[in-house]
Amino acid sequence: MTGEQVCKTCFAPLNVKNWQQSYQKRGYLSCKACNVARTIKWREANYEHWHSYAYEYRHKPENLAKARKAKQLWCLHNRDKHNAHARERNRNYRYQMRLAIITKLGGKCARCRLVDARILQLDHKNGGGITEKRRLGFFAMNRKVLVMPLDECRVRYQLLCPNCNWIKRRERNEFRILRLPSESQKDRKKDMALRQRLMSSLGRKCAKCGFSDIRALQVDHIHGRSRPRMPPKQFYRYVVKLPTEIRLANYQLLCANCNWVKYYECKEYLNRAKAETTKAVPSITVAQSTVVAAS
Repeated sequence: MTGEQVCKTCFAPLNVKNWQQSYQKRGYLSCKACNVARTIKWREANYEHWHSYAYEYRHKPENLAKARKAKQLWCLHNRDKHNAHARERNRNYRYQMRLAIITKLGGKCARCRLVDARILQLDHKNGGGITEKRRLGFFAMNRKVLVMPLDECRVRYQLLCPNCNWIKRRERNEFRILRLPSESQKDRKKDMALRQRLMSSLGRKCAKCGFSDIRALQVDHIHGRSRPRMPPKQFYRYVVKLPTEIRLANYQLLCANCNWVKYYECKEYLNRAKAETTKAVPSITVAQSTVVAAS
């Protein structure tokens, strides 16, 4: 190969990097950039012809196997890109499915008439939502709601905002399915006393809207979750034992509604998997230095 060979379109010198092997064999003097631009221009001018040919080619039995194998190889060598694309695709699919269910059931909370679609939740009127979700899975349960006749759907399901949903769960004692058989009534009273103590130390009301019904109040990480997920009992003990300055600098009380709004506004779902797999250990000395700097 000599340096005298140049592209006939842009007059760029042809070398191993910008000259396709098939063109080298045939003696075509065209660089990759000009070839791509020419191909895109032809496809735009003959879109219907190109699209029909490409569709027929891709759906031939012998080509389906080739495409499947090529996709598997690409995913194997580009695992991070594939996983990011899959997460984004699933997130969009869940969002569209969620909007369809909200529209079907009226688009507002059945109790307080709240209409914020970001926080509305599907509720089973007669309980059993956790059991059905575990049995069918998230997608199958939502598809079941979408294909169900409207009259039957409204008899079995309703929309509730997070506050009303938590209050309903407390009123109907729907937490019993989450409790272990070995837990005694005495242990449950201790857990409730610990929760009451934590709520009192954080002000017993939502830091944003002032909502004060303790049944729907939740402990929120002001700066996002900095340690792996842990059982509520263990988490309450950890927060209660913290010095007051550190506790108030890192945690706050939010009602379930405000907590979900913050979850979407701050896009905390993007870092959820990373936060859950991070090894435990927020350093108390770091928190103390933060408080001092803030003061």
